[in-house]
Amino acid sequence: MSHLLKRDKEPDLFAEVQRAIGKKQFDVAEDLLVPYLMKHAGDTKAYMLLGTAAIGREAWDEAMEIFQQVIKLDNKLVDAYAGLGHAALNAGKFTLEIQSLQHARDMDANNVQIREELLFIARRMDNKVVEKGVLEELAQLKENA
Repeated sequence: MSHLLKRDKEPDLFAEVQRAIGKKQFDVAEDLLVPYLMKHAGDTKAYMLLGTAAIGREAWDEAMEIFQQVIKLDNKLVDAYAGLGHAALNAGKFTLEIQSLQHARDMDANNVQIREELLFIARRMDNKVVEKGVLEELAQLKENA
C-alpha cells in the first residue's frame, strides 16, 4: 500500500513544484524538492526541477553543480547538458558552456534552442567560425521544418 501512496505523491509534488516555478516562486520549489531529494537521491527529474529553480534565482554556480549531478546520474539527458550550458553562460564560463551545448546539440540534432544559445555565445565571443557553422545548421533545420 505504501508503494502505491508513493506513486500518487510524486506527481503531486512535481506538479506543485512546476506551479511554483511557473509563478517564479523558486524558493518554494526548492523547499519542496530538497527534502524529497534527501530520500530519493537518484531522481533526475527532481534534480532537473531543482536546477530550473536555481536558474530562476540566477544562482548560476549552484545550477551548474545541480546539472553536473544530473549528468553523473544519467549522461543521456539532453536537457541536463542544455541547462548546464545555460548556467555556465550566465556564470561567464564560456568554455564549459560551449562544451555542454555542443554535447547537447550532438545528442539532439533537431533542437533549435540549443543552436540559438550556441549562436549567442559565438557572437558574444566574436568567434566567426562557430557563428558561421551554427548559422548554417539553423538554416538547414528551418529548411527541413
